[in-house]
Amino acid sequence: MTSFAEAEVSLRELLAVRELDLEVRAASADVPIRGAHPCELPDPRPYLLGGELLLTAGVDLVPEAGPMRDYVARLVAAGVGALGFGLEPVFHTVPEELERACARQGLALLLVPGSTPFIAVCRAVAELQADRAEAGRRRLTEAQRALSTALTGDRPREALLAVLAEALGGWVVLLDAHGAVLAGHRFPDPLPAELRILAERTGTSDIAATETADGVRLLAQPVGGRSREVLGVGLARRPDDSDRAIIAVALALLGASVPRNTFAELSALATRALLGEPAELAALFGTDGPYRIVRGAASTPEPRPVELDTPLCAVHGGEFLAVLDRDVAAAELAALHRGGWLAVTSEASGAGQLAEAARRTRALLRRARALGRPVHAEEMAAAGVRGLVSPDQAHRFAEDWLRPLAGTDLEASLRVWLANHGNWEATAAQLGVHRNTLRHRIERVRRLLGVDLADAEVRMQLWFALGWDELDG
Repeated sequence: MTSFAEAEVSLRELLAVRELDLEVRAASADVPIRGAHPCELPDPRPYLLGGELLLTAGVDLVPEAGPMRDYVARLVAAGVGALGFGLEPVFHTVPEELERACARQGLALLLVPGSTPFIAVCRAVAELQADRAEAGRRRLTEAQRALSTALTGDRPREALLAVLAEALGGWVVLLDAHGAVLAGHRFPDPLPAELRILAERTGTSDIAATETADGVRLLAQPVGGRSREVLGVGLARRPDDSDRAIIAVALALLGASVPRNTFAELSALATRALLGEPAELAALFGTDGPYRIVRGAASTPEPRPVELDTPLCAVHGGEFLAVLDRDVAAAELAALHRGGWLAVTSEASGAGQLAEAARRTRALLRRARALGRPVHAEEMAAAGVRGLVSPDQAHRFAEDWLRPLAGTDLEASLRVWLANHGNWEATAAQLGVHRNTLRHRIERVRRLLGVDLADAEVRMQLWFALGWDELDG
């Protein structure tokens, strides 16, 4: 689940803390910041991660146009969110050269009066982040409930997309592999050309893409599965951590759900079962689990009827999906294969994990097609995620993600940093470098890749890419 530990807040929220008596003198008050950090060094870049409110009293600053311009340029290059300038004890007014440099280079300049200690500003930012994180968790919980409920109706996907649009305060659209609209809510007609380009790129690479067009933030996310569907989102603002978490929940439900135009015979009961309604499943099977998902695709033009002892099985369009309350023997999968069905089965799961188990069987079925034989989830456990991806796909994935790091010494540092779960001290010790040197390297990685390393999903994707790149090498 997405972490809200480093939630963004805006300068406008900080300005609303009246006891701080802060004032913005350059750029916008809507700039997002992630934390506050005092530093008096003329070049603080090795100590920054990006997005900070940097606080300085200007102890070592030279109040001349050239030095001020260079100082601000270094902060902008480091990705600083805003500069907080203390009016005491060195300066009693903001140097004009500093204010002009900030205005020209688009860096927000915040005035901190002498009566406000920097520690008070840092504490206020931390409290705002904690409030934002808690609000994000509540928002995610409410959205999860609403999205899950949406899938139990007559038009589950349409209902889910409507709920998603409402939760995000924007528009959403579901596209097929050819860019045709399958469903959506509040989306513009025609769709922005930029979104269709993003969707095409996403559909072929399985990597999310974003872009801003006419003031609208466009996101394209792969839904997964053989259909190569893409979820498009349009927002009038930058998505925050809770937005991304809500989208991730919607993607999981879209991937695990079965559209009625694909499995027409799958009843509302089956949909609720995949969402993990224990009472429904217990009544249907006479037991409270554990359960398994069996998914299959026709491997011959005229396969025999699916023979599985279960009250919950749907067959349509050359595919079938079933829920069982028992283990599935390898002999059963082999019998299905002889009857013209290439099938896979999930690991044993409780009612609440069935949706995720159903999603994973999509990847297992892709692997089964590549191997040309049935696949059992436990069989692939030893291979982990790498076992679900073909070598060619893995190579392309790793190459796409890591290409900007080619020719640098950053890949090794990134690998060790991720292996240590982002722990600066442990990683620096293992690499034999100073912690600030490591921070500078990881910030370079962030800028080169153009990703948010605070996002758990991004870290996961990079870890897979590094693993597959290592195997390829």
